[in-house]
Amino acid sequence: MAKNVISQSNALIHLRNSYHRRNIIESILIGIGVVLLWLIYVFLYASAYGYQDFSFYPLNQWSFFKFLAYPDLHGAFFDFGHFDNLMRFVIAIIVLAVAVAAAFIYHFFHTQRLQKKYKNEYFKFLVEEAKINGITLSCNKEANISEEELNKTMELLSIYEPSKMQNYQLSTPMFSWDGIQYKYVRDGKKRDAFMISADLTKTRSHGFVQLRTFGEPSIKQYDGLPIKQYGFGDILKLASFVCYTSLGQDIYLIIDQRVANALSTFYQFVKCDLVVMVIGHKLTIFIDGFQMKLVHSLNEKIPHNILESEAEALIALHQGVSAIESAFSGEVSFASEEKGNGIIPY
Repeated sequence: MAKNVISQSNALIHLRNSYHRRNIIESILIGIGVVLLWLIYVFLYASAYGYQDFSFYPLNQWSFFKFLAYPDLHGAFFDFGHFDNLMRFVIAIIVLAVAVAAAFIYHFFHTQRLQKKYKNEYFKFLVEEAKINGITLSCNKEANISEEELNKTMELLSIYEPSKMQNYQLSTPMFSWDGIQYKYVRDGKKRDAFMISADLTKTRSHGFVQLRTFGEPSIKQYDGLPIKQYGFGDILKLASFVCYTSLGQDIYLIIDQRVANALSTFYQFVKCDLVVMVIGHKLTIFIDGFQMKLVHSLNEKIPHNILESEAEALIALHQGVSAIESAFSGEVSFASEEKGNGIIPY
């Protein structure tokens, strides 16, 4: 697998370098083309009206070339004592400036076109790399979740002014989830965020459960039941989280050591503030400040093992989400008579 990964990464690096070379060469040719057009024009004018002491005017008899306009060419180029010679020098400087500007303008706009093409090819390489590791990765224009459901979820998460940037889906034969890259406003500042949505294998509760490292939910009750705040002082791995739930004391039957381990491991992996919400069969993980940057810009240098590193990061992210889903889907370990009204019995 390592050899394949390296060869794929090398192919990507070769593609990037070829795009760079092509763009630079074509930009230089554009600049040279502007200068050549000027030189051709000067040559035609000189052929019609003469140049310095040369008496050969092959185009002098062609009436069409009589309309060409240019400062007189009979004087020395650097003899600035004559106005025509000074104008020739100024025109040459202007032409060179236009040539350089044309090259840069072409380079800028052509880079934008190549950028899109490069990112598409980059993503294809990454999709193939993910497949080698057993993960199916896709990027869709539209999310698999309806806009109405997304808006409702954002409201429950207390996320303000969200703006969707990109939609992803990661899946294995055992588990899949949808991811949406967002821009949103927190404390008056625009921030990146990534939201993960998945279905639980088993539904442990029909109540409202949120574990947060920042903020609080926007609602005070759910299905007629009050939402209260709970802590987990006896579970050190949940020290950074505050729980808001409509389950009351029954929340302590849901949040066990397995959930704590999964949340703590994921929190340490992303190193970002989190909101983990479970309502019925739906699991939502909101990662504040997280950017799912799967492809790099054409202007960024990439290491020789870039695809291997990104595939490993995708695996780690997927395993973290899978562990949280599994923890919240597991059997509740207590006697039947202990089950509160918010717990679904098996």
